[in-house]
Amino acid sequence: MRRAKRPSPAPRKSASARPRAGGSVVVGRRRRQAQPRHAAHTLASLPSLLDARTLFLRSRGNRETSPRLELNFYFTSLLTQFSRRWRNRLNEKLAEIGQTQARLESLFWIEVSEGHATQRELAERVGIEGPTLARMLDRLEKEGLVERRLSSADRRTKTIALKKRAAPFLQQMRALTDELRAELLQDVDAAELTACVALIRTLLPKLERR
Repeated sequence: MRRAKRPSPAPRKSASARPRAGGSVVVGRRRRQAQPRHAAHTLASLPSLLDARTLFLRSRGNRETSPRLELNFYFTSLLTQFSRRWRNRLNEKLAEIGQTQARLESLFWIEVSEGHATQRELAERVGIEGPTLARMLDRLEKEGLVERRLSSADRRTKTIALKKRAAPFLQQMRALTDELRAELLQDVDAAELTACVALIRTLLPKLERR
């Protein structure tokens, strides 16, 4: 007599399968393994400013340098780094209330100009391109924070005025900015800070567009 064949074992369900109504099974997508972030995404592979300057000069045979040139380099480079990091840190702080450093600065200059500043003047003072400022002003106008008005001096030109609704937003932004400034400068001697302010005020006019 022939032996009866044993029934084949039921196929094992995938761990990602999930039952559907009616008994059918839907196999879910396989999860992708998280890829480790590449080291290039961090600053760990970059040298410090001092080391970078040393490497740069070494590659040029240490030519074209002097103590004064080195001092000028470090001053302007550190000033650039400070400005960039301050802007980034302030943006992080203002993001808590849905605002940005550019919006704060624009609203500040609109307020102190008492509605007489043109879009071109604001763009130059804030330091952003005209089209970029125009888009931001469009958003501020939609939010009811500013309004465009025809200039009394030149009917072909529009000036930007602050609306009353902007007052509480400005107050919030100023409070957060003052808090960050105090945290940053609390250990700096007032005399040193005064000297830095005097130096920057001397240099700024040299960078103004003529």
